[in-house]
Amino acid sequence: METKNFIDELLTSDVFVKNSNGKKSSIYKRELFAGLLLDDDKKKLRRKLRKTLQNKFLATFLTIRKNETELKKLSKIWVEYANKVYNNIDVVCESNTDVETQKLIKQFLESMKNCEAKTK
Repeated sequence: METKNFIDELLTSDVFVKNSNGKKSSIYKRELFAGLLLDDDKKKLRRKLRKTLQNKFLATFLTIRKNETELKKLSKIWVEYANKVYNNIDVVCESNTDVETQKLIKQFLESMKNCEAKTK
């Protein structure tokens, strides 16, 4: 039963981006892909953006998550970056992102929101 509840919660999660037709839409801003004509180039850019999130922001978060001062610095950088890259800075992973990464991203986003709220 517990697994079913988890799956139901995951399927209704707001981490998945849908357009008004219920079809998947991009989490990234369109203007990032404006000069790219080939699908392969677009795929490379999406991969680079995903790796930046995982290897830079999430890795740093895991290292400094107990340090309030460093989290505030990271939050400031994150908000600036996310506003340039994502359509919605609260939705930064695709529907095919593995569950563990989704959990980590959720923790990261909550921490970034808390830091941002404290600085205002």
